[in-house]
Amino acid sequence: MNFNRERIELRRYSLVSPIADDALDAYTYHVLDTLAVDGRRVFRLALEPRSDASPLFVGVIDIAESTYDVVAIDVGVNRTVRFNFVRNLRYRQRLRDMGGGRWMPYEIRLGEKCTSGSRCRVPGRPGL
Repeated sequence: MNFNRERIELRRYSLVSPIADDALDAYTYHVLDTLAVDGRRVFRLALEPRSDASPLFVGVIDIAESTYDVVAIDVGVNRTVRFNFVRNLRYRQRLRDMGGGRWMPYEIRLGEKCTSGSRCRVPGRPGL
């Protein structure tokens, strides 16, 4: 997933990216901690949907203090987003500064739990 886009498409859902231009209209943010990551000071922020009526993310995002680049994101989706036989969908991405203002993912994890006795069908991922 590319969180630098304004919207993240998951099948029939279009979710506001936590760093979209209009993200403050969709999410509330709370500072959880200040960390040191690769020698940089990083803010760890909790993000929560302002409304459960819209499909949105919920979780944690790490932002570099000096550049405001996304260093890591660990999110799930709110109750509005539903996929058959899948619950607790989680996405985690950690990024590294490659120089020249380019940040690239070096770790991507997608997790889910399936309802009992069914095969998971996650968008963009073969069934398990």
